Amino acid sequence: MSSQINQFMQHYCDAWNQLDGQVIANHYKDNAIIIDGDGPVKYSSDALLIKFENNCQQLADMKFTRTEFELCNINKATLTIEVLWLVEFQEQSINFGMTYQLCHEKNNLKIEHAALLK
Repeated sequence: MSSQINQFMQHYCDAWNQLDGQVIANHYKDNAIIIDGDGPVKYSSDALLIKFENNCQQLADMKFTRTEFELCNINKATLTIEVLWLVEFQEQSINFGMTYQLCHEKNNLKIEHAALLK
């Protein structure tokens, strides 16, 4: 299971590196709950696409160059993972953590809940 989760997260990271809002949104289950700077919000598939297309545009405007992740904690029983992210821009970088609750949907992993770690 760890290798499947790592592969899923690598594909998710690759989508961010390509600033591809559609592929990013496809990693989420319909009606996923995301707790970030917008607060806790349940997103439909269409709303996820809009959110991530907007996020990608904001990153491009900020001169985004790349991101990478580190899996810090994997709970295989609950499919909960903690991830540290490094996001690089032309003149600076930021680090932050996220917790993801994954689920299986049609034999694929999807993000069901995502929360910014404080």
